[in-house]
Amino acid sequence: MSTEIVNSTGIPFILSSHPRGSTGSKKSLAEVVEFIARDRLDPRTRSWTIQKLVEAGNPKSDYDKAKAIYDVLKKEKIYVPDPFDAEFMQSAVCTLDNCGGIVFHGGDCDDLAITYGSAIESIGIRAAVIGHSYREDKEIGHVIIGFWDEDRSIWTPVDLTIDLPFGETHRYSREIWLDIPSAKTICDSDVCDRRIMPPDITDIRTKGDFVGFVPENQLQATNCSIKTDSQLYVKLSSVKIFSVCAILSGLATAYILTRNNRG
Repeated sequence: MSTEIVNSTGIPFILSSHPRGSTGSKKSLAEVVEFIARDRLDPRTRSWTIQKLVEAGNPKSDYDKAKAIYDVLKKEKIYVPDPFDAEFMQSAVCTLDNCGGIVFHGGDCDDLAITYGSAIESIGIRAAVIGHSYREDKEIGHVIIGFWDEDRSIWTPVDLTIDLPFGETHRYSREIWLDIPSAKTICDSDVCDRRIMPPDITDIRTKGDFVGFVPENQLQATNCSIKTDSQLYVKLSSVKIFSVCAILSGLATAYILTRNNRG
């Protein structure tokens, strides 16, 4: 089956074939990285996460922030298997908020990993996608998230599909860690060292991401001919060019606020 965009119901979605076995497992892990790399920059993901941190009393450490988001997702979202003989993945926004009129109140391991990974990355916590195997042949069949605790210099694994305490997992026979957003393999071993340092992002990417998010009326004030919905959401994989209109809009807003404060 070739990849196609299905829109017969008015809500577009991607439909394609997916390999089975180890090839399919590797593809799924890479797709989870790709989803998180995009969804961590979505303003809706960041807005949801910040709101939950406020409700949790504004925790300060990476560990406490990651635990607060984990607690919310464990309370509000449920584990639901994929459709029969299919790999179904949904964006973090579709799980957390509203996705074209649809809200998924749960998902399987990759959906929950995408959601959790995107949420904590949106507030500056470094995450990795971790694939686990529980089989003798060590074929990967489960995905979770690991986050880098900057205060303690250690990775903490997080599995939203089980009822073990935060930071604990079932015993596994092999694990693979993939960096976000590069999908570079950090570790592939029976047991990875939790103290291994995250990859130096400057060795992987020459430039980072930039997200500009301003109200539409600010764009109109600068006479920008950019098509938007209710808000502007600009994401560039490499920061080479950013909308001059958005920059001018931000400068104009800062100038107006400064002038009003002086008045």
